[in-house]
Amino acid sequence: MSAWASFRPDTQFGRRMAVDLGPRRYRTILGLALVGLATTACKAKPRRSITSSPPPEDLPPWGPDAHGAQSPTRRHSLTVGMAHACLLQGREAWCWGDNSFGQFGRVGEGSSIPQRCDSFDNAERISAGGFSTCILRGGRVQCRGSARLHGGSSVAALPAASAISSRDVTCAVVAGGRVYCWGFDLPSGAPPLSRGPHELEGLPPAVEVAAGPLHVCVRTEDGHIWCVGDGGCGQLGDGTTRSRTEPALVRGLAGAVSIGVGICHSCAVRADGSLWCWGDNGAMTTRGAPGPDSPTPVRVPLAVAVRQIAVARSFTCALGVDGIVYCWGIDSRGQLGDGRAGEPRGVTQVPLRGGVEIAADEGFACALLGSGEVWCWGQDLLAEAAAHGPLPPRPPTRIAFPP
Repeated sequence: MSAWASFRPDTQFGRRMAVDLGPRRYRTILGLALVGLATTACKAKPRRSITSSPPPEDLPPWGPDAHGAQSPTRRHSLTVGMAHACLLQGREAWCWGDNSFGQFGRVGEGSSIPQRCDSFDNAERISAGGFSTCILRGGRVQCRGSARLHGGSSVAALPAASAISSRDVTCAVVAGGRVYCWGFDLPSGAPPLSRGPHELEGLPPAVEVAAGPLHVCVRTEDGHIWCVGDGGCGQLGDGTTRSRTEPALVRGLAGAVSIGVGICHSCAVRADGSLWCWGDNGAMTTRGAPGPDSPTPVRVPLAVAVRQIAVARSFTCALGVDGIVYCWGIDSRGQLGDGRAGEPRGVTQVPLRGGVEIAADEGFACALLGSGEVWCWGQDLLAEAAAHGPLPPRPPTRIAFPP
């Protein structure tokens, strides 16, 4: 059986959105049906101030991609989707941004002010997808939002999940290290996904999965990485630009401790804190001058060891062990964090200090600081919708949580 199960497109999913990703444009089918949504709304209510503690000393100084879920247990979890963001802080869940598909837990208006999401409380992990939000709670995966990304009732039946990752495709690592995925169809030669979970076959036991819009990568227990789906830019890392219907081993890379994927590139952090990327050079280059794509991993020449990566659709951010956020790649919406927008650029230092976690996706990124503050920069989709057009790029701005 192919790693990707066939699926007949549902006529409900007919609206299309053109997504501006700088020099590349992609079209994504948006699911319109909303099923199985939580009955508890996100709502603004009084709350305690957000606090954050440094990770315990026995934890490694690096972490997962913003969309991955494999990591030591932490007291916070920050995630960014196509047009919304969420934060788990202790037992409480907060989301802000777009909610037109019910990403907050049920259908309602979006908000630039974080809203309490009771239906996500007590989750161990949260992952914001393109137009959905998935949580991992007590070994069970629960998703809310776009029906096509939601996965239906069969998602709840997945056995003892330990990791989740959501983009246009959603994946989970379950008991025995098996990986199941569901969501949007993958283009460029890969057969479509089923709406419900389908196992990726032929993998060694997995510990982490990173789901992208067009491809998926998996980190296995032995520190190797396997990727499947669209490979047109070399983002599968197998030395070719072919798309794969079965997972292919990333060449020349071992000892990985975390992974992340964008549209046309993929990255991994090794145990020594070094960062390696492959695929679209425009999204992964740190020089600012795009060159040829690389179908095998190349080391990213950062001056500091990397604690965490946030691989967005067309740019990359890294959190150094110095607590500073560095971003590079496509900068069409000011997503590199210095308040400007323009052509792809090299490494840009975001003017923040004391970062403990980062997340990024379409045209914006966020950072959680040790002080407990959350700062975001780049595209402000809610403000642009209200203004009926694009606005200047947003420099790093503190997110105002309700008092």
